[in-house]
Amino acid sequence: MIDHRIRVRLFVVIIICLIVGNAGAFEHKRGTTSVGGQILLGAIEGSSEWRDHFSEGMGVTFSVRHSFARNRAYGVSFEQQRFQRIRGLDKKEGLPYYYDADDLEFQSLLLDYYFYFQRKNRRTPYLIISAGLYRPQIIIEITDETGTAGDHVKFPSENVIGRIGVGYEYFIKRNFSIDSRISGYYLNGTEGGTSVTGQIAIGVHLYVSH
Repeated sequence: MIDHRIRVRLFVVIIICLIVGNAGAFEHKRGTTSVGGQILLGAIEGSSEWRDHFSEGMGVTFSVRHSFARNRAYGVSFEQQRFQRIRGLDKKEGLPYYYDADDLEFQSLLLDYYFYFQRKNRRTPYLIISAGLYRPQIIIEITDETGTAGDHVKFPSENVIGRIGVGYEYFIKRNFSIDSRISGYYLNGTEGGTSVTGQIAIGVHLYVSH
């Protein structure tokens, strides 16, 4: 029969192995492709008219990554982020159109570069740098003469967007992780000034080849 002290030691070793993981157990080879999705919480700042009318909001992102080295990857991501009108701000009809808008939405297509730290470990922090295009949408909620509610959308011109952020992957299994990130964005061509956004994201990531 196994001594009680030996059983305790075995239990501790098993727990340590589960938490830390074996060296290299979560590392993926060059050429590995992965896909993921995240929920976003963001806020808009800066000196533009957009910041004067809109505040925080929710969004979603979908990304695809391809590892070209064991600690680096490139990818593409699509994001849809909506910002709500500032509470208590009175609406004014007419131009500029965002004076009576209810929401501001950005649809972004980004090319991403990832640099991973401690790639062999269950807990893997990373740096992300991105650039691409965004399409702003000004959304005005309207009700017609029949009482039917709907959205009227205005599309200002597309422009350039840049992003830098830090992320953290926690691997539940070798091919599946919880993926969280904090990012800052610069939006070119905004209304009447400069617009930047800050964003917190959390979701999952699946490695489909390894």
